[in-house]
Amino acid sequence: MEPSPDVHTVLRNDPDEARRLQDLVNCLDSEIDQANDVLRELLERRSTLLAEASYIPCDRDKTLADIRRLESELAAKQLEVADVQAEISSIKTRSSSNTPAAQPLAQASLPNSSSPFRVAPAHLHVLSPFAEICPALPTVRSTSSHQRKPSISNSSGTGFFPHPNVIQLFIERSGAVPLSWSLEDAKLNLHVVDTNHPPMPVSQIVELYVPHAQRWKHVRIDYGSGWVPNTGLDLIPPEDQFPMLETFSIKRGYWLDNREIGILARMLASPRLRGVSWYSQKPYTTLTMPWTQLTQFSINHLVPVREALNIISLCKKLEDVELNMLLPTKVEDESPVEPLRHDLLQGLKLEVAGDPNILFNAITFPNLKRFEISLTQSPRAPPLSLGLFRQFIDRSTCVLEKLTIEEAQLNPDDLLGLLMYLSPSLTELSFQHERLNAGYMNDQILRMMTQPDVHGPNYVGDLAGRRHFRGVLCPNLKFLRLWGVVGSADGVLADMLQSRWIGCRNCRSGRVLDTVFIVLDDDMDRNRHQEDFKRMHELKVRRPGLCFQRLVRMACDG
Repeated sequence: MEPSPDVHTVLRNDPDEARRLQDLVNCLDSEIDQANDVLRELLERRSTLLAEASYIPCDRDKTLADIRRLESELAAKQLEVADVQAEISSIKTRSSSNTPAAQPLAQASLPNSSSPFRVAPAHLHVLSPFAEICPALPTVRSTSSHQRKPSISNSSGTGFFPHPNVIQLFIERSGAVPLSWSLEDAKLNLHVVDTNHPPMPVSQIVELYVPHAQRWKHVRIDYGSGWVPNTGLDLIPPEDQFPMLETFSIKRGYWLDNREIGILARMLASPRLRGVSWYSQKPYTTLTMPWTQLTQFSINHLVPVREALNIISLCKKLEDVELNMLLPTKVEDESPVEPLRHDLLQGLKLEVAGDPNILFNAITFPNLKRFEISLTQSPRAPPLSLGLFRQFIDRSTCVLEKLTIEEAQLNPDDLLGLLMYLSPSLTELSFQHERLNAGYMNDQILRMMTQPDVHGPNYVGDLAGRRHFRGVLCPNLKFLRLWGVVGSADGVLADMLQSRWIGCRNCRSGRVLDTVFIVLDDDMDRNRHQEDFKRMHELKVRRPGLCFQRLVRMACDG
């Protein structure tokens, strides 16, 4: 009896079999992309649960249980995809070198798509007749704007981070592809004590990635706010470079070791680096920043306004910037700030000490989409002027999609006028005032944000503002956060949330909020917002995810 031919003999003699195996490889590539989508969704759900856990103490135990379950699902999915990668590698070894040269396979490149676990070229290649050969399989997207990358988020202070063995396996099975990873110390309000599995310091997790430093692509390390004696970075060999590094975010209070400073300098010298986030007491000026390369830059220590604007000016490709800015308390304090125009900037996040209105007169950003500002008010600083902010928006002719204002006392009429002006484009809106009850989100604003199909006991259809504004205020809103700024009558907020969280009979599809955070003031004597809280509980039962809390301000005797 003749022995059966081996696989290599079959492939050499049967071009159709080689094509079939190549089709199978592409099919598995598609399944990996789908698994990566699941991984990304799990990570997004984890982030949402973390936000809810820190925001609502009463739900924390349940939320933490959900987070642990999602961590287990994520680790299992990573191992499952890694097994698929091993199968792909085996098949490619057998088939790629045996495809007949006389019949080249037609290929369509899928840019910006790669699997984090496969040992393969950076781009995914798809056979053009694939849809015809395998019609029952999920359709492979012809284009993709998402860069597939291996990533693990570890909360090293909680005890429920992925086990180091899982992380090590993840790194080993990632092959030679670029590594992207995020590591942060746990927040204090999420500490979970487990005497059997004590938390590991962040540096020990960093050490797992050190041998693969040349493959780092997107790296985020948060050592927490306290003193951290060891970072793990000092183990990187002095000859190692970071040729693949594109974004780098690090948070550590103090840097005293010159060896670590030298390593950071080599990371900043990466030819592909385009994003830097530097959260430290050590000034960014002690390092050489690649200004001309950067599209994103963030720092948290205070810089004067002229220095801050100079940073934006130096970064010709800048798209997102986060700055802690020191401004004069009045115009007469210093010479005028030189005007600045930047045509590419899309996101501006500021923490401001001093008069923010001076800044509004100096900047012009035509492509701005996201604006966030938090004020550190002093007795001498004037209030934020929405009129001057409106002039800045008009001068820039930008289309704002996200607006965040924190710790500013706003005039309700001015705010309504601004929201009416920005209404069509806004998708994210956030207002916060922790120091006092600002109350500028009044009845009129909330009623104009209410879908007219809702006829609750507090709804008023004939508002003066509606005579000058047709439709619902901010109809495309997806994210809403109101912290200590609601000054409406009891029930008005609930009417708005019912129409925007649940939806109404005549609402167009998709016109509901995805995320809502509400924190209401309560003086404990008048029991304000009783109806609001009652109905928000009911809305949360109908559609989980609505986040709300009661804020009691304690009066302190001077």
